[in-house]
Amino acid sequence: MPQVQRVQIRAAAMLWDQDCLLLQAPVDHPVRWAVPGGHVETGETTVTCLKREFIEEMDLRIDPQKLMYVHEHFYCDEGISTQEYGFYWSCTSPHPSSDLRDRTARPVETHMLFRWVPRNEMDQWTILPEFLSKALLETSLELRFFSSQTI
Repeated sequence: MPQVQRVQIRAAAMLWDQDCLLLQAPVDHPVRWAVPGGHVETGETTVTCLKREFIEEMDLRIDPQKLMYVHEHFYCDEGISTQEYGFYWSCTSPHPSSDLRDRTARPVETHMLFRWVPRNEMDQWTILPEFLSKALLETSLELRFFSSQTI
């Protein structure tokens, strides 16, 4: 493995509504999907990061409830060897269902697409990181750690 040049922390939210999970993808490459979130800024907690990202991207309030997964990932991004730690939170929102759907259909940040994917259709989507597709269908309530390498 090449020497790691960058270490970063990502927070991600698993937000369900009517048995559908909110996913995001870049507008210019809507092939690989992920749960929404972002990189944690210096001095910021993962919970604060998630709340900030959802306000910035969708003007949506969320409440992270429980840390479900921690994912350590080694990868190369634009020639930079990166080690990333992802913290995946189960979240709720005080917004009613119709408001959730409306805000994600017309996001503040237009470089991202947001889709509500039914649980029984998730196997038809490419969801990253890879562990997440299977883990989301399991009913375990215990914190789980995953590690992957794509270098």
